[in-house]
Amino acid sequence: MPIRLLTRYQVRIVLREYFYKTPQIARRACEFHQQRGYRDAYADQDWPEAEHEIRKDQMNRRRSRQRLPEPRLY
Repeated sequence: MPIRLLTRYQVRIVLREYFYKTPQIARRACEFHQQRGYRDAYADQDWPEAEHEIRKDQMNRRRSRQRLPEPRLY
């Protein structure tokens, strides 16, 4: 399988998203851990759940920005 190299622009986007989202995900994962009473049994689920929630929120924001106003019928 050939290796695909990223352009500088693509690398910047990936790094920006990683460093921007990681603190948000960590904060949300800590909130989940706190809500569950600091039980270690759920610690492995907190990060993926937080990451899913953050990414879902981001996608919803992107979609709402991309929506065009409804055309007016005269």
